[in-house]
Amino acid sequence: SKIAAVDDLARVGTLGFRGEALASLSALGSLRVETRARGEAAGERLDFGADGALVAREATARGVGTCVEVSNLFAPFPVRRRELEARGRAELRKALAL
Repeated sequence: SKIAAVDDLARVGTLGFRGEALASLSALGSLRVETRARGEAAGERLDFGADGALVAREATARGVGTCVEVSNLFAPFPVRRRELEARGRAELRKALAL
């Protein structure tokens, strides 16, 4: 991995597969990443805008590891959002089958 500490995010020159996926997710809803590396006293909460740019960063209490949360899924795409809400159960089955 290119990232061993939160400060490494500022020095990454390419996004790589996971970074591209995170950038895509930020366009689909509200993206938040919480992470703490082993040996760090506190974790970091990172909020990203729809363009993938970091919009907020703050210290947070959490265990070692990373959690990626996408909320308000498809909010920027109202037609897709309504379709998801109307067909939620079927879409959930498809997602779980992946």
